[in-house]
Amino acid sequence: MKRKTTSTSLQSRLKSASFLVAGSHVTSQVIRLGGNLAMTRLLVPEMFGVMALANTLLIGLALFSDLGIRQSIIQNNRGMDSNFLNTAWSLQILRGSLLMLMVLLLAVTISSMTQVQWFSSDSPYSAPALPYILGILSLSPLIQGFESTKLATANRQLYFKRVIFIEILSQILGLVLMVGWALVNKSIWALVAGSLLSTLMKTFLSHIVLQGQQNKWHWDTEMFHELFHYGKWIFLSTMFSYLGGRGLRLIQGILVTVETLAFLHIAGIFAWGLGALVGRISGNIVFPVFSDAARKGNKELSLVIHKLQAKMLLIIIPCFLFLSLISNGLIEILYDDRYTIVGDYLSIMAINGAVAVLPMFYQDAWLAAGDSRKAFVVSGVAMVLRITGTCVGFFAYGIEGLLYGIGFSTLVLYVFVVYMTREKGWVNLKVDSGAILLILFSYLCN
Repeated sequence: MKRKTTSTSLQSRLKSASFLVAGSHVTSQVIRLGGNLAMTRLLVPEMFGVMALANTLLIGLALFSDLGIRQSIIQNNRGMDSNFLNTAWSLQILRGSLLMLMVLLLAVTISSMTQVQWFSSDSPYSAPALPYILGILSLSPLIQGFESTKLATANRQLYFKRVIFIEILSQILGLVLMVGWALVNKSIWALVAGSLLSTLMKTFLSHIVLQGQQNKWHWDTEMFHELFHYGKWIFLSTMFSYLGGRGLRLIQGILVTVETLAFLHIAGIFAWGLGALVGRISGNIVFPVFSDAARKGNKELSLVIHKLQAKMLLIIIPCFLFLSLISNGLIEILYDDRYTIVGDYLSIMAINGAVAVLPMFYQDAWLAAGDSRKAFVVSGVAMVLRITGTCVGFFAYGIEGLLYGIGFSTLVLYVFVVYMTREKGWVNLKVDSGAILLILFSYLCN
């Protein structure tokens, strides 16, 4: 009876959390889109290209130092222990401080390379404001380092209401500052100020809004080693995932002009907006549920994977393909004639987003099972495949070739992931095959 009651409670929280995460993400994307539409009418396209590059560099450094602290809190049996949480928080602060120094060093390096004309004059890396933007944004990882671990424990327990409130309020306050600044002074610093305020508010609110004990400095060597042992593979995995994902923008910044990079960024707002919803559901719901199942054994984990994957693919894949279908009309309605080409880029990127969903569940399963090493191997292969697809596609067929190259390299990645997980009983080829056929048909019709 107790097991049945517990299962019912989990199902109830899972359903509630799914609606909350999906609803909050849609709200967040509407706010983001509204802000983007307002800012594209106040600022020139090149500013978005420079800011996109700055954020990509910042996120890249953050992911290069990711120790999987949040995942450890969710997955570990001691994830609710106060000493474990405070050790994790202390480690998080040290990481944020180191990141700030790394971003400052990067800003100085780019400035020096620009002075000796290392980059072409129309490259986003040559923008005079880029080093100064990075210098100011170096405060972001330091601020994030002080975020309360109550965010991770709420995620572990699938309690999201107050977490969502924090995220939405922080985003709105950042957007208000951004638009207000741009109305007074049409400069790229409006984008910088809005981003920094959102980060500051999220950290502040995480301590005063969420329930639970307040964090304090604590260091337990045994717990640190436990965090590090699990997180060392996540560190490498995340680094490779970045280089094979959003980090491709760093390569694109070398291959294309700053204006084209801005157009790819705007297309990414829509394609990655939907992809981010999948990522949030994966990280906030699927991973905790998989972790709970993994603690009961591989058989239970396999059953949960098959059940969740079939339902989610049935919803997610058609959404990406529908976005591809309406991409040109959507961009024509929302943006002026300067941004027409964005629709063509979006039509391909949306299908690529559908492909990227296929191996996601199996990667989450490896982490939930405590084998972060396997997730690292998959991420490394993904990085090599996608960088290769990007470069070969661009030099063979230009911008569209670059985008198609990313998509087809991700299909090859899926085949590799299936090979890696073939003995675990996690793969549902019947469901996956139907999704792949639909995706290939969409590529042919595009």
